[in-house]
Order: sequence, then structure tokens, then C-alpha cells
Amino acid sequence: MKKNRFLEKFEKKSNTELEEIISDNKTYVKEARNAAFEILQNRDKENETVLKVENEIKAKIEQNRIIEEKRKKEISTENIFEELDNPNLYSKKVIMGFSCFFSTIFGSILLMHNMDKTDNSKVKIYVMSFGILYTVFTIILMNTLNINGLPLIFNLIGGWILNNFFWNKYIGENISFNEKNYTKQVLISVLIIIPFVLAMIYS
Repeated sequence: MKKNRFLEKFEKKSNTELEEIISDNKTYVKEARNAAFEILQNRDKENETVLKVENEIKAKIEQNRIIEEKRKKEISTENIFEELDNPNLYSKKVIMGFSCFFSTIFGSILLMHNMDKTDNSKVKIYVMSFGILYTVFTIILMNTLNINGLPLIFNLIGGWILNNFFWNKYIGENISFNEKNYTKQVLISVLIIIPFVLAMIYS
């Protein structure tokens, strides 16, 4: 740390002179006043001017602390209301997961909920139509090509289209939202898909 150049210069000054330097912020620069205060403090910690400056410093620190706490509280309040204002949506990961493990139509149903919550109700019909048509296309293609097992690759593509076309175009890539719980939807989807899986196994 660079040494204050005024320390040596003020060392021989009397306490009264140092007090005057400390109090005169028009004549002396901050560095000079700091040097005068440091010297006077080392000489007499109970000096009236020293105590006054120390109290002013403490008061300033406390004032800054109060201002900072108030600022943090305001930011916290803003975040609370921001979260309250954010829509509750199924995330892209959830939509992709439902599309892959169940079918694209399941992912489209979740995305329809998101469209409804983001003032895109008119787009819901397009999302549902895509989900139905794509799922039917997948089934026909699988039967035509005689592909066995779950059509994960087709469902992955369907989920990708839901997220990267419909979501990005109508909801927006950078929207802030609260993630909606999907546990109930998983249970319902499992109950719906079980008969189809059993039919495929025993057919």
C-alpha cells in the first residue's frame, strides 16, 4: 500500500494544527486530512476531534448499512412479486420427456396448457392438431416399416418441434416462468399408456 506523503510532513505539527487540517475540507485534500487524523489519533485517542471523526465514521457506516438493507429488502420484494406474476408452465424438459416416453400428443397437451397461460389460446388448436397428426403419422409409418418397440426417435423429433417451433415462436425463448408440478400428469399418462403397451406385448 502506498504511504501517505503527508504523514512525514505533518508529524511535527501541533495537535491544534492537526485539528484545523482535519476540519478544513476546502483547503486540504482528503489525503492530507487522513494523514492529520492518523497522526492525531496515534497521539491522543481521546482527543475531541478524533472522537468526533470516529463517531461520524460510525454514523456513516450505520447509515450505509441501513440503506443497503433497505435496498436488499426492496429487491427481495420485487423478486417476490415478479415470481407471483410469472405464469406456471410446464418446462421444455417436461414437454420433451412426456413426448419421448409417452407420445408427442402427450407433450402437445402440456404445451396447450402453456399456451393458455401465456395468452396464446388461439394457438392451442394448432398444437393439438400437430400432436394428433404427428402421432397418427408415426403409428402409420411404424406399421408400414414394421418397426417394433416404442418409437422413441419419432417422439424425440415431435418433442423437439413442440419446443423449438411452437414454444419459441408463440411463448418466447427467454420467458420467465414458474415450473408447474407434473406428478399428476405422469400418473394419468401411465394409466392411459398401460393398455396400449400390454396390447403390443400380447398381440
